[in-house]
Amino acid sequence: GQGYGDGMKTGRPTDFKPAMGEEILQLMAQGFSLAAAASDLGIHRQRVYEWMDRHPEFADTVKLAQAKRQMFLERRLLSSEVGPVVTSTIFALKN
Repeated sequence: GQGYGDGMKTGRPTDFKPAMGEEILQLMAQGFSLAAAASDLGIHRQRVYEWMDRHPEFADTVKLAQAKRQMFLERRLLSSEVGPVVTSTIFALKN
């Protein structure tokens, strides 16, 4: 490809940007799953795992994002007195 991905193999989206880790972190801290955060960035969750293998700092950010999501969901659970919110939060924590 011409000017496509700095000499990377064409046809494979390896357009990794370190800032994507921060975006995933922001989304997951609001309770979104990794799959949802990835799709918001226009990528598949599997791509995130591939990037985690290649970029240790990105992997650390995603792990922190997963912990932040856990905290968001647990906090919501602890502060909630509404049945449906409790049920949906427990479901989200299991998945």
